[in-house]
Amino acid sequence: MDTVKRSRNLIIFAAILAVLAALTWLLWRTLDLGVAKKTAAPRDASAGFDAPAAEEDAGNEAAYLERLRELRASGDVGKTCDFIKKTVIAHREVSEAWVVHGFCALEAGLPKAAINSFNMAKTRGLAGTGPVTMGLAESFRREGKMSIAVKYYDIYAFEHPEGPDVEKAKGWSKKLKDFEDAGQSDPCGKGLCAPDTLSFFQGGK
Repeated sequence: MDTVKRSRNLIIFAAILAVLAALTWLLWRTLDLGVAKKTAAPRDASAGFDAPAAEEDAGNEAAYLERLRELRASGDVGKTCDFIKKTVIAHREVSEAWVVHGFCALEAGLPKAAINSFNMAKTRGLAGTGPVTMGLAESFRREGKMSIAVKYYDIYAFEHPEGPDVEKAKGWSKKLKDFEDAGQSDPCGKGLCAPDTLSFFQGGK
């Protein structure tokens, strides 16, 4: 009788262990899914600029640059930006592509993404060039980071005195400095973060 009892108890104990193991597995599975949901990268309107997904190849570098410059010279900003979003990853080492990408991000109202693109161009040999410097100035101003914007506007005006945007650079630098000197706050609320028209898509260099 004792043997039968012991066997029955062992069976019950084994069943309890199996149930506990199943519950533990379910708990860990639920936690894993919860973490995955929290850490999944959100996709929003800026995805095409922050992390371009398409990798369409537009031919070798020379052909790619020729097509990119043709589009930019055409003045069709929409077509140019559609093209760059689809091809910049496949041609990620082409520094000029990141400059165009940056100005397209600005056109889309995404200054933070534009800053990333202009910095990519800087690391590929275009640091100090007029478009990159002015692009960064505009991006930081649109972000509301006025002291950094002033720095880049002043650099542009000093290093590119004949540049197509030099008067804009001087004008914005003065406006932002006056605003800061007056001890005011909320520059974006005062219209100082508003988009401005630059020469880049109008034949400027």
